[in-house]
Amino acid sequence: MFQHLPSSLFEPVLEAIANGERKIKTDGLWGASETFLLSHLARQGRSFCLVAPSYPQAERVYQELCFFLGLCPGPLESHLFPPWDIFPYEPATPRPDLIAKRLAVLYHLVQTEGACVVPSGEAFF
Repeated sequence: MFQHLPSSLFEPVLEAIANGERKIKTDGLWGASETFLLSHLARQGRSFCLVAPSYPQAERVYQELCFFLGLCPGPLESHLFPPWDIFPYEPATPRPDLIAKRLAVLYHLVQTEGACVVPSGEAFF
């Protein structure tokens, strides 16, 4: 369905990836077009981690990615890496479901090539 992307829009980004650039800046992509490009990379078997500024934005990107990956055949998956629900210095322990979800995502990263992970910046604290 999405075998060929419009070259004028995505060509510079795909060239930069093919050349092995580690940091790539995109301009002119808006709405779900960024996520559509990421789904194209996932279908090529490329791994990526898109760090969203906030958890609601990470959820939005994750839902868009699931939508685009669901349109094509194959076992492509993306994973939402949730942030902790407490601060590191608090005496309480995190919720067990959050611990399980984070461990499942980390396990998937180790076991699978072509991993697509969407955390928020808060997930790293």
